[in-house]
Amino acid sequence: MTVAMTKFIISCSVVLVCVCAIFAINSGGVSARYFENQGQITSEHPTIYLLRNTSDVYRLWEKKKVHGRVVIHLGKFLHYVHPDFDPDYTVPKSNYPLKVIKPHEFKNAEINFSNFLWAAMDTGIVRKTYNVIPLTDFQGRFSLEKANTTPIDVVENDFASARIITTRLPSTREPVLLNLDASYFGNLDISAFENQLRTARLPADIITVCLSEDSPDVSEAERRKAREFVSKMSGFASIVEPGNRI
Repeated sequence: MTVAMTKFIISCSVVLVCVCAIFAINSGGVSARYFENQGQITSEHPTIYLLRNTSDVYRLWEKKKVHGRVVIHLGKFLHYVHPDFDPDYTVPKSNYPLKVIKPHEFKNAEINFSNFLWAAMDTGIVRKTYNVIPLTDFQGRFSLEKANTTPIDVVENDFASARIITTRLPSTREPVLLNLDASYFGNLDISAFENQLRTARLPADIITVCLSEDSPDVSEAERRKAREFVSKMSGFASIVEPGNRI
């Protein structure tokens, strides 16, 4: 066997090992994610959690031990305000051997309407977020002209986590965490919205409707429409109301 042939075989072996490692890491990541029985919001008898506060959405995900998931959040707001404390891991230089200090752990009072999606991303519950916001709010947030009816999605990255801000329901094969915030229902035609969801056929294993009673930016009229939507869905869905706290 020539030297060139030996080098070629070694190179191919290294490439093969790298490819196998990538597939193994991906497989391990997928297997670590928790999924409930997959369904759709318009499938036969889905379960919909009606929650009072945005923090209740986070606590439900936490209770169900979901990890590394994709969330589709429908609402006017991004819920991604960073907290005042520094969440990063720290390594004191004075200690040897070096020890990693555990970052600040969230307390119940620190999860709120301004940061619950950030908290879910930071703690690993969520790895990717779709913020689906009403067209007029999207135009106002990004200073777009009213004539622009098909705005381009805004993609942001927080370290390795992607956030897509859009006006349209995304297409995904992976079961998602679907959260419908009361702020989304302001000027919504509920029947048309139900048809939109039926057409989208989102695979969602945990579906929540949040009344956002902890948010001063959500009106009682929006909460009434959210309840109206849940009432309409109760004809073929199981509605679960865990109460104030999860």
